[in-house]
Amino acid sequence: MHLKRFLVVALLALAGGFALAGCSSEADAQRTAKDASKPIYARLMAVAKLTEQKRLDDVARNGGDPFVRVAAADKLDAQHQSTANSVFAEIALSDLDPKVRHAVFAKLTNPPPDTLAQFARHSQDADLRLAAVEQLTDGDSLLTLVYFAGDAAVRLAAVEQLTDEERLLRVVSSGGSGDANLRLAAVAKITSQARLARIIDNPAIYEDVYLAAMEKLTDPDLLADALTAKVFPSVRLAAMEKVTDQAVIAEAAKNNDYSEVRVAAIKKLDDQAVIAEIAKTSRESPSVCVAAIERLTDQALLAEIAITNTSNIEYGQAAVESLTDPAMLAHVAMSNGYTKTCEAAVKKLTDQTLLAKVATNGVYPSVRDAAVAKLTDQALLAEIAEDTGRFSAHEAAKKRLAELREQQE
Repeated sequence: MHLKRFLVVALLALAGGFALAGCSSEADAQRTAKDASKPIYARLMAVAKLTEQKRLDDVARNGGDPFVRVAAADKLDAQHQSTANSVFAEIALSDLDPKVRHAVFAKLTNPPPDTLAQFARHSQDADLRLAAVEQLTDGDSLLTLVYFAGDAAVRLAAVEQLTDEERLLRVVSSGGSGDANLRLAAVAKITSQARLARIIDNPAIYEDVYLAAMEKLTDPDLLADALTAKVFPSVRLAAMEKVTDQAVIAEAAKNNDYSEVRVAAIKKLDDQAVIAEIAKTSRESPSVCVAAIERLTDQALLAEIAITNTSNIEYGQAAVESLTDPAMLAHVAMSNGYTKTCEAAVKKLTDQTLLAKVATNGVYPSVRDAAVAKLTDQALLAEIAEDTGRFSAHEAAKKRLAELREQQE
C-alpha cells in the first residue's frame, strides 16, 4: 500500500462530498464503511461521517479494506485519543495487514509497560517488537523479556535497555536461556567494581563472560582476590596481567594452585631472593621451575642448579641459558652434571683459556672434544696434544691442530 495511492483515494472521497446516498445516519455510515461491494471512496467518505467511538472501533477492526481500517483509526486518534489506546494495541497486534499494524502502533500514546511487553513478545513484526522494547523502561518487564521472549533480538534489546545493575547482575548469573551474548551485554553495562568481582566469584559462568568482567576490573584488592577465585586459569591470568603489587605477585608466584598463574607471576617478579627460592623449591613443577631459573641473575646459583639438578635435564639447560659469566660456564662444563648440560655450557664459551681448561679437565669425553673443537689458539692446542693424562683430549687436539694448520697453507 503506497502513500500516493492512499492520498488519491482520499481525495476522491472528499470530491464525492456529502452527496453519498444512504448515509443519513451513523449506523448507515458504519455499514457502508464495512461493505466490500461499495467503491473505496464511498467507504472512506462513510468513515469521514462517523463520530461515535464504538462505531469507529468496529470499522478500525473490521473495515475490510486496509485503507478503511487506517482511516477509522485516524479518526479515533483525532477524536478519542485518550480512550483509544487499548483498541490501537489490539489492532496493532492482530490486524492481518502489516501496514495497518505499523500505522496503528505509531498512534499508541504512552502505552503501559504490560502493553509494550506484550508487543515485544507477541507482535508479528520484528521491528515492532524491537520498537516496543525501546520504549520500555520498567525493569521487571525488561527482565521478564530477557528470560522468556522468543526472539533473541528482543532479549538482547531488553538487556541493553536495563539500567539497574542488580538486575543486570541477575542476567549475568542466570543468563536467560543460557545465552552467553546476553551475559556479555549485561557485563558491558555494569560499572560497579564490587559487582564485577561478584561475577568472577560465581562458579557457574561462561569463560568469556568471566574475561569480560575481568577486563573491566581495576580495583587492586579485588584483582588480588581474583587470583584465587575458583574460575578458569585464563581468568586468573587476566587478573595477573593487571596486578602491580609485588607482594601480591610474589604470593601468587610461590603458592597459586595454577602453574600457569605462577609462571606469569614469576615473569613480573622483581625480587631475586624470592625467584631463587622458587627455583630451588619448585622442582615438582617443571614450568614454574624453568620460569624462575630463566629470571635468575645470580650466576653462582645458576651454576649450582646446572650442576646439581638430578630431577630434570630441562632445569640444567635453562640454567645454562641464563648463565653469562664465562668462569661459571666453564665450571659447569667441567662438572659431573648431565652430559647435555655440560655440552650446552661449552657451546656458550668463547674464551680460549677456559676452553683449553675444559678440554683438559672436563669429566666427559664428549665435553672435552667439544671444547677442543672450539679452540683456535694453536699454542693451547699444542699443549693439550702433548698431554696424555687421564682426562686428556690429546687425540682430538692433534686432529684440530692439523685442521688449523692445513687451513693456513
